[in-house]
Amino acid sequence: MSRPARSEVCLTLQSTANGLTVIGDGAKTRILVTQGGSLFRALGCSDCVISNLDIDWKTTNLTQGTIVSVDAASNTMTVTLDPGYAGLDAPIFSAGPRYTPRVSVLSPGRTTFSWMASYGVKSVTKSGANWQIGFDKPLPSQAASNVGKRFFVWGNQGSAWNPIVWISGVKNLTVANINDYAGGGFAGGDGSTGTITFDHVYCGPPPGTDRLGFYSGHQGHTRATVVMSHCAWVMSNDDDVNELNPLDYIREHPAPNVLIVRKSDDYQVGDRVSIWDWSDPQAIHVRATATVKSVRVTTSGLTQLELDRDVAVGKTGTGAGERGGEDRQLDGIDRLTDLTSGGAWKLYDSTFNAAFAHPLLIKTATGIDIERCHIYGSDMTGLESGMISYWNEGSQSCNIVLKNNVFYDNDGIGACLGIGAKHGNSTASHDQENIVVEGNLFVSGGSRPVWNYLMAPGLALRVSNGKHVSIKDNVFIDVPDTNISVYSSDDISIAGNVFLLAHNRKIDAGGHENDPGIDIGADIAIANSQNVRIGGNVDYLEGPFGTKTIAVGSSVTDIYGAGNGVATGKALLCDLDRRASSTTARVTAPTAGTYRLVILYANGATRGAPAFTVPATVLAVSVNGRQARPVAFEWNGVDSPDTPDLAAIVPITLKAGSNAIVIEGVGKNTRVDKAIVLL
Repeated sequence: MSRPARSEVCLTLQSTANGLTVIGDGAKTRILVTQGGSLFRALGCSDCVISNLDIDWKTTNLTQGTIVSVDAASNTMTVTLDPGYAGLDAPIFSAGPRYTPRVSVLSPGRTTFSWMASYGVKSVTKSGANWQIGFDKPLPSQAASNVGKRFFVWGNQGSAWNPIVWISGVKNLTVANINDYAGGGFAGGDGSTGTITFDHVYCGPPPGTDRLGFYSGHQGHTRATVVMSHCAWVMSNDDDVNELNPLDYIREHPAPNVLIVRKSDDYQVGDRVSIWDWSDPQAIHVRATATVKSVRVTTSGLTQLELDRDVAVGKTGTGAGERGGEDRQLDGIDRLTDLTSGGAWKLYDSTFNAAFAHPLLIKTATGIDIERCHIYGSDMTGLESGMISYWNEGSQSCNIVLKNNVFYDNDGIGACLGIGAKHGNSTASHDQENIVVEGNLFVSGGSRPVWNYLMAPGLALRVSNGKHVSIKDNVFIDVPDTNISVYSSDDISIAGNVFLLAHNRKIDAGGHENDPGIDIGADIAIANSQNVRIGGNVDYLEGPFGTKTIAVGSSVTDIYGAGNGVATGKALLCDLDRRASSTTARVTAPTAGTYRLVILYANGATRGAPAFTVPATVLAVSVNGRQARPVAFEWNGVDSPDTPDLAAIVPITLKAGSNAIVIEGVGKNTRVDKAIVLL
C-alpha cells in the first residue's frame, strides 16, 4: 500500500479470494480512518491473510480533558479540554436515538475508566477556555471527588467503531502484525470454520501518547477455533473479547421433540443443544440435552428444530425481549443454547488491560485454553466464562484450562467461572465441566464494587456451577477478599496453592455479604458443593483482616481437608537497600532444596513509562554466587493506591543454613518494595 486509504473504501475478500494475502507497509504507510465502517470484509473466503498494517483516525472521534469543578446544586461540571481534541459542541457529540454523550472519568490510579463514574450529558456551554457540562440526572455525592481527574467523551459510536475486519463464513483466516489505533478490533465470525488466527495484533491508543479513549475488542460468535497469540488489547470501551454465543427464548413447544425459537441461521443438523429450566431464575439449570435432527424456517419467520428425543419444557414465550437486562432474568421462560455453535478459544502470550467492562468474556462448551496471558487493571471481572442470564448469552463453558497467567488488580473478580443467575451464580447447576486452574498468579483485587451483581470486589478466583475442577499450584498475593470461592460445584480439588499477604486490607462487602459462596476473611470459601478435597495449600504472612483459612458454608457434603488443608507457612522478609542498584539478603534455610523468592514492586514504580504499555525491566538474582534465572518484571500502567504494582515468583536453590541472595536492579528505576523467601 503506497498511500493512505479512506475507511469507507472497504476491501471485500469474497469466496473467489481463496489463498489471497494482503500485505501493508506497516508504519511506513499509516491508514487513516475517516468514517465508520470496517476496512476489510472477509465473506466466504478461505485461507486468506491480512497483515502488516498501521491504522489510526484522521480525526480522533473523542474529546478528553480535566475536571475543574463540580457543582451539585446546578448539576454541572466545569472542564478544560486537551489541545487538539474536538469541542463538546462538535457534531460527533450530538445525541441521537442510540447515542447519548457521556463523561467517563478515569478510575483512581488506573488507565481505565469507571462504570461508577460515567454521566450522561444534557447540555454543553463554552465559557472562555473552559466548558460547562449539564447532566441528564442528578450527580451522585461521590461526583465531587472527581475534581482534578481526567475524563473523556466518546463521539457517536456509529462513526467510532471501525472493525479491522468483519468476518462471515470464512474458512481459515489469519490477521497478523497489525497496530490498530483507530478503535476497530474485529467483529462477526458467524458461519466460519477452521481457524481464525490473530497474531501480533495491538489494539489500543498509540503508545507514548496521552489518548484516553479507545473502542476495541473482538465482538462476535463463530464455530471456528479462535487463536490469539502475542496480542494486546488496551483501554477498550467495552469488553476486549466477547464471544457472543446466543441464549434463545423457547417461543413454542408444539410437539414433544420440537422447539421453536427466533429466526437464526446458526442452528445446524447434528448440533447438540441444551434446554435450560428457568422456572426459578436463581436456580437455572439444564433440563435436557438433545441433538438437532432437522431445521426449518416457519411461515411466521421463526426457526423450528426437530430433536432426536422428547424433551420437557416449562414456560414458553418471548419475555421482555431478546437482548438482556435485569427484568429478563425473572421472566421464567425456558431458554435454549447451542453447545456446538461456539468454537474453541485459545489465547497465548497476550495482554488484556484496562477494559471498561471485561477484558475477557468467553462462553463456549467446546473448550477454552488461556496460557501465559496478563489480564489486569479492569473495572469489571478479568475473565468471566459461563452463561450470563443478564445479557441472554451462553452457553455454559466446559473444558477450561487456565495456566500460568497473571490476573492483577481487577475490580470484581480476577477470574469468575460460573453461570450467572439472578442475584449471583445459579444455586442448582453443575453444568460447567472439566476445569483446570493451574500455576496462575493472582495479585491484589480492586476494593471498589462495580455495578453488576456477579462482581463482588476483591475476589481472586471464583468457580461456580462446575464439575470436575482442579485448582492447583496457584499463587495469590495481597488479595483482600476471598482468595478462592467455590459454589454450587461437584468434584473439586484444591491443592498446592500459596496464599501470601492475604487480607491486608479491609474492604466494603459491596453488597455480597449475604452471598453463601463468599467469606471475606477466608482464603478458601466453600458453599452448596460436594466432593471437595483440600490439601497441601500454604498461607504465608496472613494480614490482620483474615478470620479463617477455610470457611465451609451451608449445604456442603463430602469435604476432605477442611481442618488441615491450608497450613501456616514460614516466610522471611529480606532487607533491601533501595539506595543502591543491588542488595544482598542473608537467608537461613532449614534444609537444602528449592524455594520460592517473591519480589513485589513498590507503588508508583517505573515513572514516566507510557501508561498503557507493558515495559519489562530485567532484574538479575544470584544465590551464593550462582546466577538464578533473570526475572522479568512487568509494570502494567496501574498505580493503585493500595496494591503493589506487580510481583514475580523466582525459584531459587538454597543450601541448609545461611545463604546470600543478591538482587540486581533495586534502585530508583524499579523500586522493589519487598523480597520474601517462602520456606
